[in-house]
Amino acid sequence: MKVATTEEMREIDRRTIEERGIPGRDLMEQAGTKIALGLSGFAEPGDAVLVLCGRGNNGGDGFVAARVLANSEFQVYVLPVAGTENLSGDARWAFEQVQGCRARLIDLPESDDDLRELFRDADVILDAMLGTGSKPPLRAPYDRIARILAHTPTPIVAADIPSGLDATSGAGEDAVQAALTVTIGLPKLGMLTANGWKKCGRVRIEPIQFPRDLLEDDALCFETLTMDEVVRLLPDRPRDGHKGTFGLVLVCAGSKAMPGASVVSGEGALRSGAGLVRMHVPLANRLIVGQALPEALLAVFGQEDDTLAPLGDAQWEELLAKTSSVVFGPGVSRDEAVLGFFHQLLDHFEGPMVIDADGLSLVAEHEAIRRKLRPNCVLTPHPGEAARLLGCSTGDVQSDRWGAARELVSTLRCPVLLKGFGSLVARPDGRVTHCPPATTALARGSSGDMLAGMVGGLLAQGMEPAEAALLGTFVGVVASDKAGAGGRSTRGLRVLDVMAQISAAFAELESHRQPNL
Repeated sequence: MKVATTEEMREIDRRTIEERGIPGRDLMEQAGTKIALGLSGFAEPGDAVLVLCGRGNNGGDGFVAARVLANSEFQVYVLPVAGTENLSGDARWAFEQVQGCRARLIDLPESDDDLRELFRDADVILDAMLGTGSKPPLRAPYDRIARILAHTPTPIVAADIPSGLDATSGAGEDAVQAALTVTIGLPKLGMLTANGWKKCGRVRIEPIQFPRDLLEDDALCFETLTMDEVVRLLPDRPRDGHKGTFGLVLVCAGSKAMPGASVVSGEGALRSGAGLVRMHVPLANRLIVGQALPEALLAVFGQEDDTLAPLGDAQWEELLAKTSSVVFGPGVSRDEAVLGFFHQLLDHFEGPMVIDADGLSLVAEHEAIRRKLRPNCVLTPHPGEAARLLGCSTGDVQSDRWGAARELVSTLRCPVLLKGFGSLVARPDGRVTHCPPATTALARGSSGDMLAGMVGGLLAQGMEPAEAALLGTFVGVVASDKAGAGGRSTRGLRVLDVMAQISAAFAELESHRQPNL
């Protein structure tokens, strides 16, 4: 599903009105009606609804919603927060319409105590003060209202977007906290940031008469992944397939200090559905890996190093035989020997590759490595690693994750999976796709190793790099949900507990597929 910035949503609105001839009042009527219906989970006829309206089109949507609710037997109180003298054109029309119904117009109380009492007396509050065109910080009188709403137990439903939240960046720490946001047409980019996700509460996307081609325009480069879309990514798994059908993943991981990275990334590859997994690890890790992953092949070249080290041409030929994809980086360290091995790997293998963890640090530190990256490499940085790759701070990355993802692709010329709350997959064609956030079951070390292995395994099954990153991330999200289900707290879970749910996560996706007739 496409996601819109403030400017993109404004352009969709303009083109709908000016090019397609759909009056703005019709759009406002539809939006207000859909927003009114969104309150049904919080109130029922006879309950008191307080509608807070601003002066622009968002306020107009609120006036329409107030009229619809009043005509549906709700007790509706309408508060034009900034008065009614400077209402915009369509908002003025909506205000005039609400005056003829049973909704009661009230003035903004002067005292904070009276305002608190007004909020407490309502069964639900509709926030229709400021829309997608507003920018933080909130100014008077909206800042006062948001401050008091923050300490009000009454549930709040936001019309299109919570007042004070930047629809593009997600900035706005003082924005209204909604229990539900009824957004119109498309989700907004700022809703999918950590702050926006928190402020919006549950999001309900409602269509109105925006033409479909405008909502699906290829010029809209930002997307969010839905269940239907991710199900279509699942690679075929024919019943007569064998281990060769589903590819061989070579996992190059681990060091003497971090043997677990080898195990977790290898198991991630095994649980992805790959047919074979070959582990190339330092001598110090081989016994551990062999015991933990009995299904995996173990490459043995007699090297005595505590880390991966360069190989001879014959060894490379043996190591890469029948390899479909490679995972490089989890726990390998950044020794000179590892750097030499990485150079050789990029020289000898031209197939799809996942580069993670210490591999990303080597990319950041060595221009010669960056020059060898190819479009079929997938880089999987967390925000700190992304900052090193971009030469900026982690805070810079987190303040504009969408922009950072696009800059990484522009700089490195290959797909990037920027991990974090709502991971992003950016492609060289400019598209950036958001994945729903996982639970805190994955907020621990080694979760990235698991993901790298899964993506590598999906690459081995023939998936395109960006699509493998999307599917692997989504499966991890579903698995984390399942690991924390049934009354289990995510506090006590291990990454191994999440990996144990990967098969169930795939089963859930497969259950949504249409059977082949």
